[in-house]
Amino acid sequence: ALTVRERLAAGTSAKRRASLELAFCHGVLGLALRQARRPDEAERQYHAAEASLARLANSSPGDAEICIRLAEVRLNIG
Repeated sequence: ALTVRERLAAGTSAKRRASLELAFCHGVLGLALRQARRPDEAERQYHAAEASLARLANSSPGDAEICIRLAEVRLNIG
C-alpha cells in the first residue's frame, strides 16, 4: 500500500490528497509498530509522515488539515 501511495504522491494532479494519504499510512504504521514494541521502526514511520506533511505545509501554509495532521504526527514523535 505504501508503494502505491508513494507513486501517486509523486506525480499526479491529485498530489496533495495522495501525499496526505501517504502521510496517514506512515502514521498508522508508526502507531502499529509502537504498539508492537518496535519503537525504532515506529519512529522512522513517524518521521516519514512528518517529512511529507512538512513539505505540504510549506507549500500550503494556511491549510488547516495539513497543520493539524502535522501537529498530530509531531505529538506521536514526542
